[in-house]
Amino acid sequence: VLSSGINAEYGGGGGGPPKVYSCANKHPVAALKNIRPDATFETVCEYQCKKGSAMVVSTTLDGVTYQGEGTKAVIAKALAAARALEGINAYQHELVEKVADYEEQKEQVTAIIAHWQEVQVEREKIKKEKEERNQKRMEQQQAAKRRKENSGSAAPVTDTPPTEVTYVTVNKPATDTTSSATPNASEYRDYGMLIQRYGPDIQEQTVETVDRKITGFFQFTCKLTVQGRSFEGEGGSKKSARNNAVERAFRAFDLEPPPIVNARKPKDPSAHDRKRARAEFKVIEPVTFQDKLAEKCWNLVTDKLADIACPLGNRRNFVGVVKVKGAEDPNNLENCELVAFGNGSHLIKVENMTTDGTVIKDSTGESLALRAFRRYLLDQISLCFKSQPSVYIKQLDGKCSIDNAYSFYLYTNSSPMGDCRAQHTPDTPPPAPSTPAPSTPAPVVKQEPGEPAAVATGDAATPTVKQEGTPTARRPPFRRHRRFQTNLEDLGKVTYAKVDLIEGSMEGTVVFDKEKCHSIVSPSDKLALRQMCGVQGSILFNFSNPVYISKYLVGRSYGEENLRRALWERMKGVKVRGSAGLEPQLAKVEWKVTRNPEKRDPWAFLWAKDHALEFIFTPAGKKYENPDLAPVDAKLVDTAQLQQSEYCTKALFAALTKICQDSQLSCANKYSTIKCGKNRYSEVKQAVQKHLLDSGLGSWPEKRVPDY
Repeated sequence: VLSSGINAEYGGGGGGPPKVYSCANKHPVAALKNIRPDATFETVCEYQCKKGSAMVVSTTLDGVTYQGEGTKAVIAKALAAARALEGINAYQHELVEKVADYEEQKEQVTAIIAHWQEVQVEREKIKKEKEERNQKRMEQQQAAKRRKENSGSAAPVTDTPPTEVTYVTVNKPATDTTSSATPNASEYRDYGMLIQRYGPDIQEQTVETVDRKITGFFQFTCKLTVQGRSFEGEGGSKKSARNNAVERAFRAFDLEPPPIVNARKPKDPSAHDRKRARAEFKVIEPVTFQDKLAEKCWNLVTDKLADIACPLGNRRNFVGVVKVKGAEDPNNLENCELVAFGNGSHLIKVENMTTDGTVIKDSTGESLALRAFRRYLLDQISLCFKSQPSVYIKQLDGKCSIDNAYSFYLYTNSSPMGDCRAQHTPDTPPPAPSTPAPSTPAPVVKQEPGEPAAVATGDAATPTVKQEGTPTARRPPFRRHRRFQTNLEDLGKVTYAKVDLIEGSMEGTVVFDKEKCHSIVSPSDKLALRQMCGVQGSILFNFSNPVYISKYLVGRSYGEENLRRALWERMKGVKVRGSAGLEPQLAKVEWKVTRNPEKRDPWAFLWAKDHALEFIFTPAGKKYENPDLAPVDAKLVDTAQLQQSEYCTKALFAALTKICQDSQLSCANKYSTIKCGKNRYSEVKQAVQKHLLDSGLGSWPEKRVPDY
C-alpha cells in the first residue's frame, strides 16, 4: 500500500518517512475521499413504497465496483465507502466510523425491495384482470348487437355504440327557452337532464334479461316511462341499458316534444365578464402615508435585487424597519428611510441547530428584519460614542437613548404568523379581555351538547353560562384564515413553528404541547415580547436603552382587533408594564405590487444599511457565498458555498466587542455572560413569560445556554 502511494502522505521538511493515513474513527466517505480523491458515487436504484425507501449506491475503484444499500442515501453511500476501503485494504479500515447498523439496514432494504416487488406483481395482476374484463364486456356488447340485428328488433340501430356519449347540435333561437324541447347547441344530454326537463315523476324499471350462468355475460333491459310514453334500452350493464333508453327518449322528443316541466335557465353573459374582471389584477395607486411608504420600501428592495441573477427574489413574507424623522407627511417621504429588511418563511432544520451562535435558526421575515435592525443599531451606537451624527443621544449614565425626533415603523406585507392571524368577524367584536389572578389558572368549562363553547380572547378563557329561562348565548362568529387556522380557544396562546425535517419548516403555526414543540416561537409572540423588552435585544441592552416599534404597517390578513390583542392587549397583566413597553399604533396598507404572493422556497434574505445583502439557505441557517449560482431546489445546494452570516449572533457580538475596544469601554468576554446576566432587560422578559404562564396562555420554551 505504501509503495503504491494510495494510502500515504508525506510530511514537509527533509523528506522523512511516509506518514500513513489512518481510517480509525473517520467517516467512511471522508476517509475514502482522502485516500482516493477520484472516487465518485452514483445511485444504482431507488425503491419507494409504504414501508419506506431503499437505495443502492455504488463506487468504482480500479475497475472494481463496491455497492452499499440503506434506507437513506447517506447510509448507502457510507456503506459503499466502507466496503471500498476494505477492498483496497486501507490502513485500519476495520476501525472506520460505523454510521449505522449495516446488518439491520440490509434486512430493512431486503424487506422493502421484496414488498415493492410484491406490489408491482399485484399491480400487473390487477391491470391484466381489468383488460380481460374490458375485452369480455366488449365481446358481450358486440354479441348483443348481433342478436338484436338478427331478431329484427323494432328499435332502430345506429352506428353510435350504446355506451358512447352523444352530442346534438341544433340551431335554435336564443330567445326561445320554454316552448320547444329541442336542445341547445352542443348540449350534453343525460338522465339527469331528462328528469330536470320533463319531470321528476319518470319511472324506471331495469331487469336482467339473460342469465349469466348460461351465457357467461350480463344483459339488462331498462324501461323508462316519461309522461305516459315508454322507451326501452338494452346493454351489458344497468347504466348502459339506461343510457340507451334515455337516448331513444331524447330522439323521440326531438320529433314530438312533450310539455317541458322545468325550462333551463339561460346563462347570464355578464356573469362571466364580472368573474373575469375580478380575476384581472388592478394596481392600487398609493394615496395614504402608509401606502406610499410601502411602495418606497418595495422600490428600494427591487433595486437591491436587480443585480442578482438567480431567481431568489421571493418576497412572500417581506418585513422592513423604517426610520422616520419628525411627523408623517404623505406628500413628502424624505424624512423616511428603510434601514433594515428581511424576507423568509422557513426555520432551520433541527439537526443543524447549534449553541455556538454561528447559524440563524429563525428565518421568518420578522425575525430577520429585527436581526438586521440590531446590526444597524450597533453602527449607530458606534457613531454616538465617536460623537458623530446618530439616532442615539448619549445619557449621563453612559447609556445611549434614541433621539426623540426619531421613531421606527415596522412594515410587513402580511400579518405576522401566529396569533396575529386568528380573526373575529368585524361585525361582532370579541369579548373584553379578562386577566385572572396569577395564582389561579384559566377556568376549564366542560361543554355539554348544545351549550355554547368557552370564548378565549386576550389573556384567558371566559366561559359562557347558560341560565334557565333565557335563550342560549351564542359565541361570536369566528373567521379562520384559509391556511393558518387557529381554534377559538387558542386565541392569545403562545404558538410554535411547525418544523419539517426535509425543508426546515412550514409557514403555518399550531399549538403544541411543551414536550412535542420546537423551541422557536411564532413571530406574533416574539413581536409581543419585543414591545415590552425592546427590539435592541440583550446584546445591546448594556449600552442602549429600550428601542420600541412605535407603529406597525400591515398588508394582507390585516385585523386591527386581532393585531392589538396579539401585540399588546394580552400583556396588560405584566407587573412591570407601567414602567416598560410601548403600545404600538396600527395602520392597514392597501397598496400592493402583485396580486398573489410568490411561491415559497427554502431561501431568505436580509439587509441592513451600509452592509451587504445576504441570501440565507434556511435549512442550514447560513448565507450562500455566491447567490448568482444558488439553485431553487434545496437538494442541489453546494454545501461548500455556505458561510457564516454577518448577521448571526456570534458576528453581532464580535461587532459589539470591537466597538467597546475602539471606544475603550468594558465589555463581557462571552455572550453567555450577557444573555444569562441579571439586568432590566432580563427582568422584563421573565415578567412577561411568567404572566403568559399564569394567564393560561402557555409557557415560553427554554433555550439552551450559549457556549460562546
